[in-house]
Amino acid sequence: MNNMKKDSKIYVAGHKGLVGSALVRRLEQDIYSNLLLRTHKELDLLNQAAVESFFKQERPEYIFLAAAKPKNFPNLPSCTKNIWTKNWKRNLILFSF
Repeated sequence: MNNMKKDSKIYVAGHKGLVGSALVRRLEQDIYSNLLLRTHKELDLLNQAAVESFFKQERPEYIFLAAAKPKNFPNLPSCTKNIWTKNWKRNLILFSF
């Protein structure tokens, strides 16, 4: 984290989870002042249009991917879960450039 400027826009996907919340605490301790934090309700990573709009509007300089499946993840076949996982990761990668 030494190369990041203290006012860089930093998006942490999954900031409410175990890893993401620890990362946010560390960033805040190191006085990073421009953290972009969105809950699942505020930004559905499966919604391609919402993710694209978020990245176009906020233009984060750094992205930390600590998101995982939601607690109430439905009991679906593994192939469906794999598609779900690939979709939100694809949306983040696609619009982060």
